[in-house]
Amino acid sequence: MTPAKRHIDRITELTQGKVLTDAPLSRYTTFRIGGPADVLVEPRSPVALGELRAYLTEWEVPHLIVGAGSNILFRDGGYRGVVIRTNELDGLIVVEESNTIRIVAQAGTPLPFVIRVAGKAGGLGLEELWGIPGSLGGSVAVNAGSARVALCDFVHEARVMDPTGTECTLTHSQLNCSYRSLALPEGSMITSVDLRLERGPALSIQAGLDAARARKAAQPHNAPSAGCVFKNPRSGLSAGKLIDEAGLKGFGVGGAQVSQSHGNFIINKGDATATDVLAVITRIRERLQQDGISLALEIQILGEDRS
Repeated sequence: MTPAKRHIDRITELTQGKVLTDAPLSRYTTFRIGGPADVLVEPRSPVALGELRAYLTEWEVPHLIVGAGSNILFRDGGYRGVVIRTNELDGLIVVEESNTIRIVAQAGTPLPFVIRVAGKAGGLGLEELWGIPGSLGGSVAVNAGSARVALCDFVHEARVMDPTGTECTLTHSQLNCSYRSLALPEGSMITSVDLRLERGPALSIQAGLDAARARKAAQPHNAPSAGCVFKNPRSGLSAGKLIDEAGLKGFGVGGAQVSQSHGNFIINKGDATATDVLAVITRIRERLQQDGISLALEIQILGEDRS
């Protein structure tokens, strides 16, 4: 449902920040793909965000939350409703305790910045996640991680907002963290995260950063992408390696292509559409299914096809 003008006027009042209509979503994702959103907003405070969500829910205006757009493919028809970006919600504090570094940060804080701050403060563990480009809230929501470490491992608790704008605190155990996911109440979003890290020697932190940078070097950097497209099918099996062994590196449709440097990345060569990417995804899944392997998506596919 496209919001009526009266809704857009009220959304503008509540947001206290940027409000765009007919906004090309390709500008707001790392894939650089996607049709227009009816309305795109960037609330400047948690209070504004809560009031906005309450209003949109009350009037049944469709809306969704995005962070840095690093794990998303928007379809070519865009999104009929309101896209809420959290990038203005980027407050962060560091509390140094005797054996622990505590970092409390809002959802829109870039994860690379959190990792950098943690390392400088002497917090050990997040360096394994160096190179993941998302926002903190979105990265926690999908439990982003490497082969050995997941972000949820360091989450002590998280503030969560439901569609009515009401917030509550969930502890680590209540989040029910699992591989590339956690259990949030339906329609809820993360607004801030409390991370707890053990203190560690600077040499160990630097070694972890160096190792992460070496792994990142094997990933494509010269073309837009959404990161790893598929979850690893099970422990010990790499989706990227399976795609490589299936001979699909370099396979492409239109402007979308499986990266030559990493089989689990689909890159935008410059003019890719979501339809192109989805065709590549379908081909990969069909080929791996021939070997009895089902690949689940790690990225989110949002919006609608072009009419």
